[in-house]
Amino acid sequence: MESELEKINIAKNAVSLIIRSKSMLRLYEKLNCIFTAEEKEACLPLVRRLIEINNESHRYSLLSMEDDFYNMNEEKDFFLKTAMICLLDFAGNGVEKDMELLEDILSTLIIADGSTGAELLSRLVIMQGIISIGSGEHSRLLCYRLLSMLGSQYLKNAKDYTE
Repeated sequence: MESELEKINIAKNAVSLIIRSKSMLRLYEKLNCIFTAEEKEACLPLVRRLIEINNESHRYSLLSMEDDFYNMNEEKDFFLKTAMICLLDFAGNGVEKDMELLEDILSTLIIADGSTGAELLSRLVIMQGIISIGSGEHSRLLCYRLLSMLGSQYLKNAKDYTE
């Protein structure tokens, strides 16, 4: 039987998720207006790559992929590499607060670097993808989450990313 404190914590977490979901929905609505079709198209290989990373993490574990992340090309994949290494530092804890901290770190990096255009969109996709991977989200849900950032027209082809 759940104690009153556990019930209160569950309720707080639910409210927090609802607030974050509404904030993310407003962000996604704005993203659809400020990014070009070319910038969105350029993110599709990144979506596929994040889904592949997620599949591998479910198959083998994040920690077994550590060498792959450290060996990423720093110039080409700096943000993805940074995000994955931070995620590895949190791997195994299973604490929701770790994902919140990771989101804070990545958001701060995006803002501090003054990311715009295609770089901003790709970093937002990476941030959302890494947090979802760290949360153990199923690949199909990850696919829907990431493609929805690009707009509903991209969701029509979601099955091509998860098969």
